[in-house]
Amino acid sequence: MVVKCPHCGKPIDLIGTRELRDKFHLTDNQIQHAREQGKMPDPWLSLENRFLYLREDIIEYVEERSRVRVGGAVKEILSAIQNLPEKEQVEARKILNDELAGKRRSR
Repeated sequence: MVVKCPHCGKPIDLIGTRELRDKFHLTDNQIQHAREQGKMPDPWLSLENRFLYLREDIIEYVEERSRVRVGGAVKEILSAIQNLPEKEQVEARKILNDELAGKRRSR
């Protein structure tokens, strides 16, 4: 939903919880949990039981959330590799590099 600022006339792009679910795949529980943790941007407008957010704030939040999740997955992979014997670490890194380069091995 785009509304115009009554002061300057610039467009303000707002989204509600339905769009958070449909376009950003955030469930009501995820939204509530993130709000409780102070991670979710504050609503730009609160109408009784409905919150409206600035689209740019939500895009920034979703991108940061994704970076954190991907970073955690990478750390898990690296940690798992470090727990292997040295020879297997070398093989695991080679397999990982091949996967990242699109040179998938037949298994």
